[in-house]
Amino acid sequence: MRQLFKIRQEFLINCCQSVSLSCCRLNVDQTNPAASRKRRLFTTQGGKAVSPRSLASVNARHRDPAQVFGATVLIAEDNSVNMEVAKFHLADLGCHADGVENGALAVAALQHKAFDFILMDCQMPVMDGFSALQRIRADDLASHDGCPAIIAVTAADDHDTRTLCLNAGFDGFLAKPYTRQQLLSALQSVCAGAGRRTTLAPKPDPVPVPVVASGEPPIVDQAVFSQFVAEFGSGVAPALVGSFLKSLRDGEARLPAINAAQDTAALKALAHKLAGAAGTIGATRLAKLARSIEATAKRDAITWGFDGGALKAAIAAAIATFAPLQTSLSSTIKDQPC
Repeated sequence: MRQLFKIRQEFLINCCQSVSLSCCRLNVDQTNPAASRKRRLFTTQGGKAVSPRSLASVNARHRDPAQVFGATVLIAEDNSVNMEVAKFHLADLGCHADGVENGALAVAALQHKAFDFILMDCQMPVMDGFSALQRIRADDLASHDGCPAIIAVTAADDHDTRTLCLNAGFDGFLAKPYTRQQLLSALQSVCAGAGRRTTLAPKPDPVPVPVVASGEPPIVDQAVFSQFVAEFGSGVAPALVGSFLKSLRDGEARLPAINAAQDTAALKALAHKLAGAAGTIGATRLAKLARSIEATAKRDAITWGFDGGALKAAIAAAIATFAPLQTSLSSTIKDQPC
């Protein structure tokens, strides 16, 4: 029996040594998990030991641009709707995704797991995407580890914002809302760039927004919403609409306190969060107003009696419109034969 065990053990060792990338040696110290992580080594073909983060970086930089299947992706996004959209698209592309709600958690996640890519929202609470980027780059230099390819994700799709992101050190740029194909193009662009931080994902085609007689866009753009449902399917779309409605109700509940305190920073953060989700789902009027209020807040030019009240009315209108749409979608699923 011992001889048989020895033969099997030698066979497994030989198999591990024949793997092209490496064997992994992990010394586990139950009393000090952090120390165990530091002792984790991967041996490359050349016999050089590299850390998990370095290995992920090598994989991302030299990955075939035509194939991102199997990549590991960290999503840093504080909006629940946009988080679910990203996870859904990545799953369809064959990627493995983890999600965190702010930049600080993204920095911490890299200490525990290797990632090929990071989709980094630029504006998040606690630590924004720009600050997180600098921390990750600094940690990279201090530890001599490779750094995952980091793609800036933002609802502000203009030349100045793109230039700002690339000059800050992001490897690529992706504007929200985005389709599955646009996300794929962003990942492929980073691969094709081979680490040069000058790559832009193709700019999304502008979506024509029908305008009503009053000059305001509609509460819901039927074309955008129909495309949203078609892309995610009747099995996923109702849950995403439900997440959107929850974010609207949360924002509606927070607005009175924000208006009473005349808290410009809080209003800007809320408007940014609502604009991202509204644009994704086709709530055109709310998205336009929220972006306008966010821009006004950046200039510190909020008129509280007007802007706060307008946002409250737009949220209420969006809730009244999208709640029946969610019910209708859910009913469609129940009526479908098994």
